[in-house]
Amino acid sequence: MRLGPISATAVAQLEAGEMSRPDAAITARAVKPRGVRQFRAARPAATQDLWHARLYLLRSVLRLVLAALWVASRILGLTLPAKGVSATRVERRPF
Repeated sequence: MRLGPISATAVAQLEAGEMSRPDAAITARAVKPRGVRQFRAARPAATQDLWHARLYLLRSVLRLVLAALWVASRILGLTLPAKGVSATRVERRPF
């Protein structure tokens, strides 16, 4: 089961929380580790984060539309004759 860009295993690991005991290395540091809530409160979602979240479900649809446009333009380019171009004579112009 996938929950968007995050797997179910990652969500379960986040929900489990911190299960280790702080050792001497963590307590000796000048900066204490923050919890997820404090980290998220200090860094709220920006505009690009909100756009990414809103358009995440449309990503596969947008890829299909782009692929269809590419295929359609390729077919039209191969089947429609170009205006003003003769198969026998191609006019060359100096730059």
